[in-house]
Amino acid sequence: MNARAIWVPLLALTVSTAVWAGDRVVVEDWSKPRLGSRGVPDGWKGQSWGHPAYDLTVEEDDGRRVLHLRSRDEGSTITKEIEGRVRLDETPVLEWSWKVVTLPTGGDCRHSDTDDEAAQIYV
Repeated sequence: MNARAIWVPLLALTVSTAVWAGDRVVVEDWSKPRLGSRGVPDGWKGQSWGHPAYDLTVEEDDGRRVLHLRSRDEGSTITKEIEGRVRLDETPVLEWSWKVVTLPTGGDCRHSDTDDEAAQIYV
């Protein structure tokens, strides 16, 4: 992995049917953690595989609260349990945003020897 800085502005991380009904379930907008708080945010869980550093900070970028992830030769994965909060038949659209400052050189998740991504979302 290459050194990189990653902005993960999950302000818009929502499960939404706004297009159809205006209903939406906000998974995270980073409004609750105080600015400058570091580490795995409350309500999220760090995953233990690999050698994660969890260099995470809640910051503001362009007037939006964001989670800033810094990574150097490691990967940090956080998850949030939403079971029971989301009904896919009612809210089938997932919206999110992120900003990647530096992409890993040669990263390509299609091949195991170059499987290096700056940001991912799994559902």
